[in-house]
Amino acid sequence: MPISIRQIIGAILLVFIRGTTGFAGETCPEQGLADPTVVDEIAIANLMADYASRLEARDYGAFGCLFAHGALLAPDGTVLAQGSENVTDLVKMYLGAEPERLLVRRLITNLLIKVDRTRETATARSYLTTLHVVPGRPPYVHRLANYNDSFRKINGMWWFISRQEVTDWLAP
Repeated sequence: MPISIRQIIGAILLVFIRGTTGFAGETCPEQGLADPTVVDEIAIANLMADYASRLEARDYGAFGCLFAHGALLAPDGTVLAQGSENVTDLVKMYLGAEPERLLVRRLITNLLIKVDRTRETATARSYLTTLHVVPGRPPYVHRLANYNDSFRKINGMWWFISRQEVTDWLAP
């Protein structure tokens, strides 16, 4: 039976996160466990992906919930909106008028996540490429930007504390 790429990647991630195991299922003493911050980094990367998914689903209320403890920041660092309700209202104002026929995909790449040694706060930088697809036309790049994020772990869960978006280029 052939092994799929998904199975191979899953096995690699499992070894990376849990450490190498011996034949009896015990951790090899020379390897030890993987850095425990990797689990936090994966949780933060998932939170960042959830940000894009909720926007693309146009679920602005669920999107705002990601900022229950945080704020969206302007490029100069000033607070645009803080807390779930205010973030929801801001996003509805900017994106609520997008036509339903417009398909938007936010590609978040080049993640650089740094979890502090207490594993209670973290920062991240990433790139954003926004693609727009209108039926009957080829997809096009609408925007290129950077995200500068800060996070805090509250009751075992990671939350956005701030997200600053700086647009580098916008389609004419």
